[in-house]
Amino acid sequence: MTNHSDSQVARQEIFKDVQANGNITVGNITQIYKTVNNLGELPKPTGFPQNIPASNTDKFVGRERELERLYQQLQSNHSVVIAAVEGMGGVGKTELAIQYSLLHLQLDNYPGGICWLRARESDIGLQILQFATTDLGLHPPEDLELAEQVRWCWQHWRQGDTLIVFDDVKNYSHVKPYLPPQPSQFKVLITTRLKLDLARAC
Repeated sequence: MTNHSDSQVARQEIFKDVQANGNITVGNITQIYKTVNNLGELPKPTGFPQNIPASNTDKFVGRERELERLYQQLQSNHSVVIAAVEGMGGVGKTELAIQYSLLHLQLDNYPGGICWLRARESDIGLQILQFATTDLGLHPPEDLELAEQVRWCWQHWRQGDTLIVFDDVKNYSHVKPYLPPQPSQFKVLITTRLKLDLARAC
């Protein structure tokens, strides 16, 4: 029991230290994963709108450098930065995005929320509306077309940096109409098997 309690205290200290310094490094991330196998095991902080899916792995290891690089890429610009986690299936793109989301949920880095969208499904606009109404309490005018309702939601979103994850993008043209406006509070993370010619790819 002591070990669990000690690791919890150590983890909280690391989180506090990172929050105080405003910077996250491979060393910080490695320390966090030494005290927990998978961030999905931790209680999620309350008060942050999020719909991060459950993790698919028991132990998440060896990807600390990629987590740090994703953070640097998404922080490097105040406008929307699309960091595409590219690669073939089965190399953990979705899991990397889940762990990135869980890490920054614990660090309170996205007070505007973390909105997870299943891009392989066709109803991306409806998923955004559902998150906005259920998690943010927004009610866009019903007489608007879907794309206009989504635009209305982006304009009335909760304040603060916000992470929008488009997971498993099969066709970028299906996603593009629903991207949040630039420049804005939104950071966009895309996982895809496509080789996208976007601003930054991880």
